Amino acid sequence: MSNLAEERKFKIDRIVEEYNKRKTQKEIAEMFGMNIKHVSWVTQLNNYKHTRKITGDNIREGEKINGIFLYEDEEYAFLDQYPIENFKK
Repeated sequence: MSNLAEERKFKIDRIVEEYNKRKTQKEIAEMFGMNIKHVSWVTQLNNYKHTRKITGDNIREGEKINGIFLYEDEEYAFLDQYPIENFKK
């Protein structure tokens, strides 16, 4: 995995980690110095819908599960504008 992909994965993992702690997208955006819409995009791309993690057990009609994450893909390029330091504990 390239350095760029590793940084994106780290940022995504940190956002999802905080979201799993029941923090709001607004709180996470403020914590990491992000735009709230970018936090929303990350949670949606990681199978969350209205704070609910979509799994094979609770999937509803019309929903889909994203199972492949290509961190080098341009889909996650918006994360590059945020310094990695913002996401370190």
